[in-house]
Amino acid sequence: MVKIFVTGGTGYIGNAVALALERHGHEVTALVRDASKPDARTLLENGVQLVVGDLRNVDSFREAMNEAAVLIHTALDAADPAGIEASIIDAFLSNPRAGSNAKKRVIYTTGIMVYGDSHRVQNETDPVDTSLPDKSRRLIQEQRVLQSPDVIGTVVRPGWVYGKRQGGWLANWWFKTSDVEIFGNPERAYSFVHADDLGEAYALIAEAPAGNVAGEVFNIVDNNRYNLRQVAAAASRAAGFTGEIKIRPSEADWEHYFDRTVLVDFNKAERLLGWRPRPLGFVDEIEKHYRSFKTVH
Repeated sequence: MVKIFVTGGTGYIGNAVALALERHGHEVTALVRDASKPDARTLLENGVQLVVGDLRNVDSFREAMNEAAVLIHTALDAADPAGIEASIIDAFLSNPRAGSNAKKRVIYTTGIMVYGDSHRVQNETDPVDTSLPDKSRRLIQEQRVLQSPDVIGTVVRPGWVYGKRQGGWLANWWFKTSDVEIFGNPERAYSFVHADDLGEAYALIAEAPAGNVAGEVFNIVDNNRYNLRQVAAAASRAAGFTGEIKIRPSEADWEHYFDRTVLVDFNKAERLLGWRPRPLGFVDEIEKHYRSFKTVH
């Protein structure tokens, strides 16, 4: 059993990660802003300890951070993402393991959208696209974690996450009964991953031999290659939408950012961690995902 600290305990990724680590028998503490939220209560019910604090105030969770052997950052504060992420990584990298000379493990979360637009399936050896807006902050922190001599640093790049009650971006965008639309190229595609499979990957990284994860980047995705037209059609039909899906050009900057294809593989995670995703994906089990989504929406 290892003491592990996770930021973003009520976030979509952080919640799944904390629960997976607890299932693996670790002593998990999760940072939350509000312990009364349903997802916070779910953590408590499953044995995860909570510390109520704020990413903008490292002192609010310093004790839990100091006591942990593994530090996992999954949270995002939209108010000042660059500044806050820098301060969190500062704290993680300068945090000696209490009562031991062993290095702490630091696992930092970014995402597959750091890669460029390509219809070729990419992997961790492919270059990231430094021209993309808002990627510099993530890439800077990735390198700090990977290159630090003081910790065993690992970067996780999840695909588009789906599953569990919260539903994620895929569900919130397209489980609709009206006004269903796709901006940009409807044939573009992303790699996806189920939240539970993603959580399992973090647990395997926390437990893997140091030589398998130190200074390593892992794409955590499934094998499915759905395009956006397929995803939107399946999700909206499951929700009862019977109309025509509208397609329009990308307009806002953020729409142009997402108007590209990013497909990656998980071969490295399988080879070094023994991780594999479930064979069925979002579209394959769309009815099940919609029923789960509706329990809280």
